[in-house]
Amino acid sequence: MEGVVIAAESLPSFEFQSIRYAGEVVHKVKVTGMINLERRLPLYHRTLAANQSHNFFCILDNSGGHENTLSLQDMVLLDRILIEGGIRNFYGAIITKDPNYEGIVKLASYSAETSGMEVELLATGDPSEAERFILEKLGSVAH
Repeated sequence: MEGVVIAAESLPSFEFQSIRYAGEVVHKVKVTGMINLERRLPLYHRTLAANQSHNFFCILDNSGGHENTLSLQDMVLLDRILIEGGIRNFYGAIITKDPNYEGIVKLASYSAETSGMEVELLATGDPSEAERFILEKLGSVAH
């Protein structure tokens, strides 16, 4: 994936780059510590500030297996922040080696769908598969 980096920052538990591809932005996030609401909120605000459309594309790399303590209530709040930030469609690929992460993906999908956002999520242990998924979604919104 080639594009123009428009934002990059290190935050507690996360490092991210926001990369522009034509009119869309892909947020590549590397998890470096525990995932909780307190640490996730600044990430959402920073990535939303760099986003340039009603689509939100994200590759979240948690291949390090960092603990995720987000509850359904936390996810509902994060979804509300995205919607208030103008997001209508969320496309996310999570890189993880944890076979139980599929439960978190289902919970996140449920939360987003009940909030009125369109969502497509993928959990995979293969970074190339995550990139292909996001590229496919980028292509689908371009048409």
